[in-house]
Amino acid sequence: MTDLARFAISAGSRPLAHDLHGYTARAWIGRFIWMTGRDSSERAHVMNTTTNANDAYRAAREKLDERLNRMNHAIREHVERQYKDRANWGFAGDMNHVNEILGEAIEFLGGAKEKTK
Repeated sequence: MTDLARFAISAGSRPLAHDLHGYTARAWIGRFIWMTGRDSSERAHVMNTTTNANDAYRAAREKLDERLNRMNHAIREHVERQYKDRANWGFAGDMNHVNEILGEAIEFLGGAKEKTK
């Protein structure tokens, strides 16, 4: 950790992404945009309510399916907003960012890294 990050922590503020050892600003931002406000009890809840790894996996998969449905709904709403403001390049940037994050998730799960064009 850099001296700047230590200072930021001691001053009571969150260090900047590029000050965190082992993380890039890009990875840090992507993770925080898509992670909902979860507390540490979420994993504990799954572990306490399941009897084995398979049950825990199935519960996590159900939660993933719910989130994917919510994401599809959010994308449909985004498409409607884009249609009303077709000259706004920000919407294309939004979709490119989502595609980038999804590519990281696919790669994390063992999928092949997509080739850039």
